[in-house]
Amino acid sequence: MSDGTQFVAELTADEKAYAGLAHALLMSTWWAAPLIIYFVKKGSRFVRFHVMQALLLADYFQRSVFRAVLPGSFARAVGDADRRIVRPRQD
Repeated sequence: MSDGTQFVAELTADEKAYAGLAHALLMSTWWAAPLIIYFVKKGSRFVRFHVMQALLLADYFQRSVFRAVLPGSFARAVGDADRRIVRPRQD
């Protein structure tokens, strides 16, 4: 290794498939499938990287959805509660 070259490991078809599945299954299972893949293929650095990337992406989307939905839901709940209050008639 004194000539400056580095050893590059060849990726197996399984590693490529698991890395792709981590991202693809993210759409239907959120964080569960990538987490299972992480524990199954813990020995592969390539798969671990893609699983962690998928988990961070799921976390980002989940936080974005909550930030977009919760304020509107809270405002709607407060608005509906305000309409339900019975106010005395002023004659």
